[in-house]
Amino acid sequence: MRGFLIFLSVWVFGQPETVPLDLDGWTVQAQECHLVKYLGQEAIRLQGGYALAPTAAFRDGTIEFDIAFAPARSFSGIGFRVVDAFNYEHFYLRPHQTGQVDANQYTPSFHGVAGWQLYHGPEYGGAIDYDFDAWMHVKIVTEGRRAAFYINDMEHPLFVNEALKREVVAGGIAFTASALAPAYFANLTLTRTTAVPAAPNAATVPEGFVGHWSVSSVMPQSSLGAFEWKDVPNLTWQTLRSEPSGIVNLAQIGRPTREADTILAKVVLQADGKTHKMMQFGYSDHVRVYLNGQQLYEGDNGYQSRDYRYLGTVGLFDALPLNLKKGENELIFAVTERFGGWGVMCRFEDLAGLTFK
Repeated sequence: MRGFLIFLSVWVFGQPETVPLDLDGWTVQAQECHLVKYLGQEAIRLQGGYALAPTAAFRDGTIEFDIAFAPARSFSGIGFRVVDAFNYEHFYLRPHQTGQVDANQYTPSFHGVAGWQLYHGPEYGGAIDYDFDAWMHVKIVTEGRRAAFYINDMEHPLFVNEALKREVVAGGIAFTASALAPAYFANLTLTRTTAVPAAPNAATVPEGFVGHWSVSSVMPQSSLGAFEWKDVPNLTWQTLRSEPSGIVNLAQIGRPTREADTILAKVVLQADGKTHKMMQFGYSDHVRVYLNGQQLYEGDNGYQSRDYRYLGTVGLFDALPLNLKKGENELIFAVTERFGGWGVMCRFEDLAGLTFK
């Protein structure tokens, strides 16, 4: 999807647009992508990549398609509001999790980082028993920041997300499939509605959570050894706001690479006097925590880091006691990303005499 062109086509608001699956004009980046006759349908067989449809940019309305796959472990679905190969909204199915609450997943992709470890629960997926080696119908209805997701039952959404994570913009539509196993796609239609003004993302975080962070540019984890913050070369800072869950998605800043995979997330704790506070926190994937320049903690919450079944999802699963001096205390999380989501969250149960700056 890098550098793709969204081809203009003729369409009318409210009228279904059938997207031809002949692959003529499609942008394909995949291990395998070709047309087949499958289960009585003309279909695209896709594995290990994406196929971007040659349709006009889509923002609000209804996306419908059919999908089929075997019960093998894999991840296949659709990207929508696609900006480029690394930035889009993503809905995909996990055949191997059939019947489970994580049988499917909505997640944003920022700079190529899918955030499924950050986004879990009933607003991000729903339990369903899949029909294997058979066609299943999928529908996604988008309206500004809201989206409803349907599989087979077109009357009742499997789940509804009230706050899609990416900026509300028109973009491309792309089928996606992992390299683990192929998936088949057929009958792609788009029904556009007049774009509604996107509600401002003004939701506040619950009391006690850090709501605003000063966040660095991406840097090498190797720079974290015995150093002064001012000595890290070419470091720039910007402010990111936490989401209503308390999480801040650090992938909004940039793409992790082998050379640079770490972001510093900083907050200043203003204490009325010398005090002791307990802090709960969560992170993905690896973290070092510093208070006033001293390292207090190092941990690994990455995928399979603690057990071969361990997912590394983020929550307030860790805690640290902080001894704060009177005045300003600089708290920094150095968060390293490897796979599945790049984020941090932090909460103080007792805010007496404490404010965030």
